[in-house]
Amino acid sequence: MIYILKSAITLALLYSCFFVFLSKETFHRFNRCMLMGIMLVSLVMPLFHFTTEHPTALNEEVYEVQSYIEQDAAPIIVTAQHSEGITWIQAITWLYLIGVAIMFVLTLVQAISLIRFMHKGVRHTDSQGNTVILHNNDVPPFSIFRYIVMSVKDYESSRQYILTHEQEHIRLGHTYDLLLLQCVKTLQWFNPFIWFLNRDLKAVHEYEADQAVINQGIDAKS
Repeated sequence: MIYILKSAITLALLYSCFFVFLSKETFHRFNRCMLMGIMLVSLVMPLFHFTTEHPTALNEEVYEVQSYIEQDAAPIIVTAQHSEGITWIQAITWLYLIGVAIMFVLTLVQAISLIRFMHKGVRHTDSQGNTVILHNNDVPPFSIFRYIVMSVKDYESSRQYILTHEQEHIRLGHTYDLLLLQCVKTLQWFNPFIWFLNRDLKAVHEYEADQAVINQGIDAKS
């Protein structure tokens, strides 16, 4: 819980700086790197210990919470015979673990549903070696790893634009960003800042793919 608390605070502080100074910028590649860096730093920084000559207000608050958790939190699993009640630290810990379990199960269910869905439809390979899966139903186009999923209707009417857009998502490796994002969301489901970051990262992905399509000569209005 101490690690998760420090990680959440780190992510909140870094994202707040990003939102104030960079969120309106149009340097999509740079913004993407910053958002990915925020997540990575929030996972790694709590593993290190930093000392200062004079304690800061934030250090004192974190140290006070950490000391209280270490002293007050008895083992999380207690038997009814030896327990006189559950402390608020234990209750929060259980609530956090339940939230992580729910997020993990939801992610697993979504992954299984996606795999089943992608096994349906007509398949063929595009010019870049990606597998294109066509469905008769209306399905919004998306890509994951080297797979592109779209409806037959979109393929027949807007093949060039949509395929190029999804091919750019694949070339830029956006799926790997989303995998890291999902891991951090699972660990920090309670942190509103990871959900703000989730929104911004997906938007940056779309801007980045659109810009790459325009750079290939496709008309922006089209």
